[in-house]
Amino acid sequence: MEHLGTYEFVVEEDDDGNVVDCYFEQTDGDEELVTISGFDSKDDEECEPIVVYYESDSHEVGQISSFGGMDTHVDDEPEDGVYDSELENRGGQQAAISLLHICGTVLEEDTDDGDEIDDGADDNTNGDTDDGTDDTDADDGTDDADDGTDDDDSDVETA
Repeated sequence: MEHLGTYEFVVEEDDDGNVVDCYFEQTDGDEELVTISGFDSKDDEECEPIVVYYESDSHEVGQISSFGGMDTHVDDEPEDGVYDSELENRGGQQAAISLLHICGTVLEEDTDDGDEIDDGADDNTNGDTDDGTDDTDADDGTDDADDGTDDDDSDVETA
């Protein structure tokens, strides 16, 4: 598994201390491998994330580690696109996520040609039909038959 990214939770405030915006910002890793698409906060709290929604077109997320409230939580089998933290603060209440580390593996391309068992042979799933001829042999002036005769007159001059 490879490290896909580290995401820090950022809270922006105005000069009076009012929350203007909050979001996860990627601070480490290749950009665009994983996108944080949203989060759910604790009840009655605007910027206290406890559930994170993520997506990746190129990787399967295999592990998410979170930090918050003096606790850490590792999910070795995260649900597809949703991470629900189990962080607790010292009082035993659910803590907000302040940092995420996401790891995963590259998605493998589907190269199956339709065979139930992929034996490398073409099973004609591309619409071609077999008419018994060798479509790959170009007319090179030689006899392609195995009967020992040269029935191909393409190399004989005519008067």
